[in-house]
Amino acid sequence: MDNVVRLYGPPEQGGWAEPQLLFGHEQRAGVNGVLAICGGTDDTVDLVSAGRDGKIICWHKGNESANLKGHGEGVQGTNVHVVSCLGRSCDGRLLSGGWDKTVRAWQGQTQVALMVGHDIAVNAVAGLDNGDIASGSGDQTIGIWRDSKKTRSLAARNVVRALCSCGGSLLASGGNDGVVRIWDTEAGTQLAERAISSAYVLALARCAETGELAAGTAAGQVFVLALEGTSLREVERLQNCGEVFGLAFLANGDLAAACGDSSCVVWSRSPARSAPKAVRDDFAAQAKAVAVAHQASAGASTGPAAGGAGGSYEFTYPVDFGAQKMTLSWNRGEEPKQVAERFICENGLDARHMGDVISFVMQTMQQQQLGYGAGAQAATGGRKDFEYPVEVADGRRLTISWNRGEDPQEVALNFARQHGGIAANELPDIVSFIQQVSGGPAAAPMTFEQA
Repeated sequence: MDNVVRLYGPPEQGGWAEPQLLFGHEQRAGVNGVLAICGGTDDTVDLVSAGRDGKIICWHKGNESANLKGHGEGVQGTNVHVVSCLGRSCDGRLLSGGWDKTVRAWQGQTQVALMVGHDIAVNAVAGLDNGDIASGSGDQTIGIWRDSKKTRSLAARNVVRALCSCGGSLLASGGNDGVVRIWDTEAGTQLAERAISSAYVLALARCAETGELAAGTAAGQVFVLALEGTSLREVERLQNCGEVFGLAFLANGDLAAACGDSSCVVWSRSPARSAPKAVRDDFAAQAKAVAVAHQASAGASTGPAAGGAGGSYEFTYPVDFGAQKMTLSWNRGEEPKQVAERFICENGLDARHMGDVISFVMQTMQQQQLGYGAGAQAATGGRKDFEYPVEVADGRRLTISWNRGEDPQEVALNFARQHGGIAANELPDIVSFIQQVSGGPAAAPMTFEQA
């Protein structure tokens, strides 16, 4: 998260042009991140963004035109200023929700409504066609508001992460349990539900033309669903290379997905707008590796099990990818790199994704609190060739050291083992730092690049 808003114009003949960069958000309380984007409604505002710094910024022709403030003011608590979500009411008012547990409505630069009634942070807001406002919260409820007063509280039974109006008084919700639900907010009843993933549902969007609903998950999947009476039917499933934090249907019917690997992926049913086959094939290979790793993580089990040519393993993760059955297995004390190499070889996966598989294996081992073997050997003769102080994501100040000629990936893995609590997605940055300091050639990246 770099606090930058990227604005993409329509695709040109040679593909998508470089985005316009909008700078205005900043670090606050030691964290960064733009958490929400919302379109404008008139000629004075093209775009609205909100983030961890508590700012709601209105943009016009690439410049900041207004900065709306209110969330967290006069409220005691940690990070209560964070604005987590944006939306629009049916009459065009801007809606915002935040970690101060409030929902606010704005007309121009003026706050015109304040809605208080949740017990935990508000994660999602949506305006309904009947004029009501919906809010989803970590308190596992969906609030329905009319004239700034809560008229209903729907029991979502899990943390709510995403909301989307589905026409009239209908509302879609998604959350931590991986279930998409359809609600009739007038009646206060649930009409339909579909469990789509074991991962969180983080984003929802509805196509006005077809009525289809898109749901994005923390496992990188996008499920396209159709509401048929009291059931949700899966129409299509799309795999991305990172968590799907945002979804939007474009005017031409294409679907844009903002993903955790820093990519924005546009999906189209139009052959004329499809990317070249080589690009699509490369993206599909990367996405498949991500799907396999996530399925392995979700299906973890322990105990002896058959595992390829090596006989039985102590720990086994069954993986079902389409018609292909895979198994990620290892014994206590095995190195993550060795496990990843065996997994890629046994399943015929592209070796370019070795780094990503290593990261996921290591993350899974950490989650299961397994041993890693002897770890890095101490250098003989005292100090190592390189010693540098570093600050990791959780704020700890540590020292990383290595000798000239050591494999950067092995150094990074040993550093993570030694100190614990270092997430797998931090490893690529650590490897890059080691390569930079050592002056060696850059190795293949450990994370996927934007398709």
